[in-house]
Amino acid sequence: MTETTMTETAKKPTINLEICIDNMESADNAVAGGADRLEVCSALALGGLTPSVGKFFQKTGTMLKEIAPGFVATLHCKYPHVPLYCMLRQRAGNFVYTHDEMDSHIEEIEWLKKAGASGFVFGALTETGTLDRYACEAIVETAGSLPVTFHRAIDVAYDWKSTLEDAIDVGFKRWEKPPIGEPRYSEKPNTSGTGKAQISKITNAGRVQSKDPKPAD
Repeated sequence: MTETTMTETAKKPTINLEICIDNMESADNAVAGGADRLEVCSALALGGLTPSVGKFFQKTGTMLKEIAPGFVATLHCKYPHVPLYCMLRQRAGNFVYTHDEMDSHIEEIEWLKKAGASGFVFGALTETGTLDRYACEAIVETAGSLPVTFHRAIDVAYDWKSTLEDAIDVGFKRWEKPPIGEPRYSEKPNTSGTGKAQISKITNAGRVQSKDPKPAD
């Protein structure tokens, strides 16, 4: 993903490169290729799910010996200066979550913070395709000072513009948009003048930052 931000002084765009990864080899390649930030997932083939935060232990008699930390903690130790934005997504499929699934998302945030997460990536919709404010507010509140990106649940929202406005109001700092040439919204923002103007107005005003998805090879 490439992200354009506007500096407060010169008002010239600066480009940050964020790469989606789901294994150590992809992470190594992304950092070697100049990634400024990693979006850490599992199962990118399913659109990206929450990465592992667990630890693996080996039992010897009555003793437990840690033999491998979780993926996020390993990344944090190996690349301490590279921000890690962790996906929060329990399962593949839609973005309508039950209370139990949201409880799990909230618990995952606490574990991911301890593992070294720098931010989170999340999105939730209601059954009618609007922003699920309850779920999203719970995530942003639990993340605290760590920023949260609204992911591509916006692709399937009933009205992407109102969903984006609601996401900004809730407290999301960034949002993911489709790659160039891959329209996904009902109003195809990368081919519609109206959509492009709306995106430019929102992002250039500094209200939210947009990201173009770029998975690691």
